[in-house]
Amino acid sequence: MSLLDNRKTLYQNKNDKRERKASVFFLKKG
Repeated sequence: MSLLDNRKTLYQNKNDKRERKASVFFLKKG
């Protein structure tokens, strides 16, 4: 179970980084 939670948090962190990059990109673009 803890392994699954670990994977979930890793996946969430990856998504957060991607979203942050996208928002920064849009901010620069706009």
